[in-house]
Amino acid sequence: MRPHPPRRLVLTALLLCLMVWPGSAQSLATVQATLTAIKTDAQAVIERNKTLKPNSRLPGWAIDAQSKIITTAAAALAELQIIIGPPKPPPPPLPGGGSLSGLPLLQDADITIAGAFKQPIVDGYDRVGGAAVDGAIAYNPAGPSLYITADSGVGTAKVAEISIPTLVTSSSFAALNEAVILQGKQDVTEGHRGEICPLCDIGYFRMRGMLVALGKLYFTGHIFYDASNQQRLSHGSHSLTLGTSSFQGWVSVYNNTLLGHVSGSLSAVPAVAQAALGGPYITEQCCTSILSRASFGPTAFTFDLAGVTGVSADAINLSANKLLDYTEAHPLHNYIANPTNEMWSPVSQVSGCFIPTGYRAYVCVGMHGYGPYCYGAGTSNPALAGTPYPDPVTGPFVYCYDPSGEGEGVHAYPYRYQMWVYDLNLLAEVKAGTRESWNVQPYLVKTLTFPIVDEAKTPGGLGYDPVANRAYFAQIRGAYSTVIQVIQFATP
Repeated sequence: MRPHPPRRLVLTALLLCLMVWPGSAQSLATVQATLTAIKTDAQAVIERNKTLKPNSRLPGWAIDAQSKIITTAAAALAELQIIIGPPKPPPPPLPGGGSLSGLPLLQDADITIAGAFKQPIVDGYDRVGGAAVDGAIAYNPAGPSLYITADSGVGTAKVAEISIPTLVTSSSFAALNEAVILQGKQDVTEGHRGEICPLCDIGYFRMRGMLVALGKLYFTGHIFYDASNQQRLSHGSHSLTLGTSSFQGWVSVYNNTLLGHVSGSLSAVPAVAQAALGGPYITEQCCTSILSRASFGPTAFTFDLAGVTGVSADAINLSANKLLDYTEAHPLHNYIANPTNEMWSPVSQVSGCFIPTGYRAYVCVGMHGYGPYCYGAGTSNPALAGTPYPDPVTGPFVYCYDPSGEGEGVHAYPYRYQMWVYDLNLLAEVKAGTRESWNVQPYLVKTLTFPIVDEAKTPGGLGYDPVANRAYFAQIRGAYSTVIQVIQFATP
């Protein structure tokens, strides 16, 4: 059947409605993004058709229809740009002439919880960012919406797009509004996820960070359990239209033997800080399994996402500036000498880091166990804590008191959601070579308390909106009950 010819009339009618409808710039931006996606999809159909065998190609009338869609969408976009008008002028200079010292430090009183919403069930899974070790969230300003990792989290790289509903502040999960699925889950690596570590078990593949930038969706791939430190590639990209074939990568960043320090969350560096910090984007990685291949605390490396291109075989390594990074000899906190502490231990997890708009601060959000650090098997029986636990495979351990989880591994019950906040001036000193990357301490460590309580405090992915100055943080609460908490930063 031939496609209906009045597609252009539908697009034109949509634009005419917007011209007379008392809508907002938000709706215009949404239509602009939709038209761009329609045009891109039609172009992809034509290009894909060229690669097919002659007897499998689309008929001429179908290709003509796609060409008309491209022409009509381009004309509609041009008309829409006239309606929207020229780009807004840049904001006035920041205090202090744009220097970091002219910006205020983020304080405890500047941080509030704006509300929350439920994530939807995506094809049977409710994994927004999964656990901190295998998930990511990216804010999409064109929606506004969120890209989320959306699968069981076992060796997959599937991403979906969801809406951002009206926020609700409540201690009841049932009272929260639920997001709507805008794009169903797709493998954004298009089957290439194993290329980051051909010798590794693909079941340990995780996506740790995502960011919408430069018109694309950028992300990091990470081998969660890489005991031999064999991962050599880490960063890739994909079209914002998840069903389009457009994967690029993989590349490595900084040093391809130290990817346990950089294959985590992604964030943008405000223009005012780029010169001092050495780049337009930050990649980080903290607190992964096999700690000897990772940082003993939060990290920050500046680089340029524009270099994420090509294919894995190119073995591209992007240069980066180390701003924050801890070693085994110089951890963020000496958890061996002080196993019960308020700062950091191998139990701590970081979901993501970013620079909040208008502040001289680098913020990392995650979880920390501030009870006694213990490696062994969790137990809810206090009488067993510290007693031998025979492990038939890896040797004897002890029982660790942890009523929130009885698995074998690291424990430090009780747990809390936590924020580590650093002064950007100190990171700039590391970039300038006047300070070691491990000789930096957060000036603020804040406990995050949400209305909805969960004892295990399992953090998920994190995405940041620099315009509204808010972070979207996944609170993993068990099957089908993940909550997206929204952390708001005051306008300085």
